[in-house]
Amino acid sequence: MRRERNQRYKLVFQIDNVEKDVVLHPNKGYRIAVIVIVKSKPSNESLHQGVVHVDFNHTEAFPSPADLATLPGGNVMKMQVYAEIKKYIKPQIPYLIPNN
Repeated sequence: MRRERNQRYKLVFQIDNVEKDVVLHPNKGYRIAVIVIVKSKPSNESLHQGVVHVDFNHTEAFPSPADLATLPGGNVMKMQVYAEIKKYIKPQIPYLIPNN
């Protein structure tokens, strides 16, 4: 039996800027600022707009736990933002890495 997830929030992402992360990952890491807009699903009312920084390398994306903690709402919304932002960024990684 397949379980359907009832997602309560609609998420809108927009990439703001990409920069080399010289502090945490001097050789391979990059940091991206992603604008996150959280909307209520039934009413499409905007609940939150903010920036979540995502560290990434050539294979994986890591949303900042500190930025996720600032999101209003409970853990359901924070986990949904975490999962969806990883799914949004990961396929775009080859296009986000600046050419040297």
